[in-house]
Amino acid sequence: MTGPSEPQYTSGYSALPASCGEVLTAAGDELRQFAGSLPTAGAQLVNTFKNDTWVGDTLNCTVIYEDPIPHPDKVSTPESLSRTVTINLLTVTTPAIAGQTTTTTAASPASTPVRGIGDQATLTALPLEKNQAQMRLDTKLDNLSLEIDTQGLNWSGASGAAPTGDSPELRKDLTSSAESIAKALIHHLSETLPRKTFRPDAATTTSAPTPATTTKPAPQPVWDPCTIPDADLAAAGLNPQSKKADSPDTHSGRCWWTSPSYHVDVFTWDSRFTDWAYEVHTQPRPVMVGNRRALLVNSDIPTDPGCILLFDIPQTTDIHGVRTGVVQIEARDDTASSRDAVCAELTRLAVPLSQHFPASR
Repeated sequence: MTGPSEPQYTSGYSALPASCGEVLTAAGDELRQFAGSLPTAGAQLVNTFKNDTWVGDTLNCTVIYEDPIPHPDKVSTPESLSRTVTINLLTVTTPAIAGQTTTTTAASPASTPVRGIGDQATLTALPLEKNQAQMRLDTKLDNLSLEIDTQGLNWSGASGAAPTGDSPELRKDLTSSAESIAKALIHHLSETLPRKTFRPDAATTTSAPTPATTTKPAPQPVWDPCTIPDADLAAAGLNPQSKKADSPDTHSGRCWWTSPSYHVDVFTWDSRFTDWAYEVHTQPRPVMVGNRRALLVNSDIPTDPGCILLFDIPQTTDIHGVRTGVVQIEARDDTASSRDAVCAELTRLAVPLSQHFPASR
């Protein structure tokens, strides 16, 4: 007599790409189209994480394309300020008997089925704070799950108007990009990833998870505004001897001076420019300060007579090697001049000061 036949176990993808570099290369054409007019050479690959365990493998990749201050000559043209895509890949490699039914998670009522992209693809809009939007595409291919998140911010085409963080046109762009990136990845992964049958004996292991290591630039303290030379402070009309300073730390620095009429503060910190300039302040107006682009903004306090200039100064201040940073110059007039007069004076005196800022994009 013969014993019971051996169960037939499922097969599937047994490993993920070795790095985010491979993933981004596979979707290179689609990512460049997603970036549009934004520079791809300065794109940031951030939040990379790879983990291989006895349950399965995960790989998380985020890439950011940004040029967050329009040129003053192009403020009447709607254009991209930033685009972000996050790609999450997951394989489940635990043994399962072929033909057994598995419990599937019901799609969210807010999700829309999508045809032609893997199995059970859905698209979901994820509203964020401050009128922003994010589109998420979820799909599967055998035991491989893909999640593609796309997010963006557009210049509105009007100086002084808030950027467009959510609109039918932007959602359409984010949706088509998520779909094209997912299609490219499915095509590449289905042809290149190894496959195997997941048997109980092959899955048994006592080894610990092995998170991948990625070499990142060492984080640096933000630039210290108190290092501006006295000669250039005097050239701006400020009194170098009036300097006051906060104790600088890794994430922020501050220094301020006075002139016969003005108080001028220079702040620096490691926030992402778009999060600070367009989320906290109002009426953004791109201007040139010497050969640098900057953003004139109003305080979030309507009665505040001061004027603020913001500079996009990416610095490697994050433990993950992310390049972010803002330098803010703020001026107030003791003689109660109009805000326009204060802004004109601030734009003038910022020229010699900004020569000592770290490099812009």
